[in-house]
Amino acid sequence: MKNADIKLTLKGFNYYCRYQKNNESKHDPMVLLSGAFQNMDSWKNFSNIIGKQFPVVLIDLPGSGKSDFLPFKYGGDFLVEAINNMFEKLEIKKANIFAASYGTPTAFNFASKYPEKVSHLIMGGVMKEMPEYRKADFKVIYKHVRKGDKQSFANEVVKVLANCEKADKINKFPLVKRIMRCLLSRMPKEDTKNTVENTKRILNQNSMDLRKAPDVPTLVYTGEYDSFTKPEYCREVAIHFNNATYTTIKNADHLFHIEQTDTVIEMGIRFVLGKSIETLPALNEVEYFCNQGQSNIRNLYTEHSKAS
Repeated sequence: MKNADIKLTLKGFNYYCRYQKNNESKHDPMVLLSGAFQNMDSWKNFSNIIGKQFPVVLIDLPGSGKSDFLPFKYGGDFLVEAINNMFEKLEIKKANIFAASYGTPTAFNFASKYPEKVSHLIMGGVMKEMPEYRKADFKVIYKHVRKGDKQSFANEVVKVLANCEKADKINKFPLVKRIMRCLLSRMPKEDTKNTVENTKRILNQNSMDLRKAPDVPTLVYTGEYDSFTKPEYCREVAIHFNNATYTTIKNADHLFHIEQTDTVIEMGIRFVLGKSIETLPALNEVEYFCNQGQSNIRNLYTEHSKAS
């Protein structure tokens, strides 16, 4: 039976969440925060599998999915409070936050402000701040979407998010590219309005204050060929945590959630359950950080071969 969407309101803006309860689970809920151009339905494969072990919460924050249009002047702090408002309405005391790309700054800021409410933090495709050359790319995206040129908009987004130079090494690359172009070129009018504001929000977003990295168990990852939130950008974030795990996914770029869906899901579940992610064959080296900046790199494949 499909879970009914729950209407929430914050400062006059309506937004929606979906609470997929699991009465047999004793684990804290898994809250899934979408990336750009995504909504609650984008997480269907994730919620179906994760929901077998965890309660799952999906959310269309204001400015996304079926929720109200949100002017860009309402920045990251407002989105953090929208999540906190949801926690209070659903009576969730503590949850695991599983965020991707555009959702990662909000996840980071929520965990920084409310660490007592976060059991584990998972961020895929994150960076401290957007480089100037990428801001130039997003200004082009903004221009196309403002003009209503959806085909050029779709092409530009794919060019920015997908690593075409490594197409032959990336799992499902031709299929993923077609799916992205198709979905973006057919974006409904309301989603287009939100994209305009969200793009402006991205361009005006402050640098992530890594001095406020929350003291919660954190997993940071991306695809090994991610040319948008590059592996070194993600690692730069990870090293500022007192308790962080960092890795990259083989044969994937920034669209890892489509290219290596099963690995991303299994990695997230294992991390939250306190199980090793090192034996997942689609992962590269796993690196651990503690006491800020100190790392322990383990090449699990070499170790495993020696053990065998």
